[in-house]
Amino acid sequence: MVQQGFAINVPGKDRFAGDEAKARIEHSGLWRGCFAAPQSFRRWDRDAVLLGASCRDDKRAETVELLFPARTTMPPGCPIKGKFARRARLTGNVGVYHLQGCRSYAGNTKPDRWFCSEDDAKAAASAAPIIAGPRRQLTSAGRPAGNRYQVPATSIIGGRKRY
Repeated sequence: MVQQGFAINVPGKDRFAGDEAKARIEHSGLWRGCFAAPQSFRRWDRDAVLLGASCRDDKRAETVELLFPARTTMPPGCPIKGKFARRARLTGNVGVYHLQGCRSYAGNTKPDRWFCSEDDAKAAASAAPIIAGPRRQLTSAGRPAGNRYQVPATSIIGGRKRY
């Protein structure tokens, strides 16, 4: 894939450096256009070095805005909001994602990314926000199932109803 220009050599490792150089010289695959390295793209690094044959210094600002838009729009069918967050790096993630049922969903007015499924968000190394809490199944009575703090709704002790 590196030789065909559809992947790049991992920085710091020279295993595929020759294949990457060949693809770069021949303008194969990605090298035909203008792109940011995957590591820079995942970090949403607007100051990243742009790679490829069609990158021009006089068009850098326009290219950066296309690659890293300041305001992303929701693609159809992809309602999960993703936000890069430094605090997420403490747990080995790069950001958090917000589901529509989360309390934090409406407050996240400027998401960095959109995901079509929760699996996509997890694959992008995003963690569920702590404020959202775990999603719980509801019983037929409308109470959370499996809540360890839940007590029976009608336990009668000493003739009085307790909750």
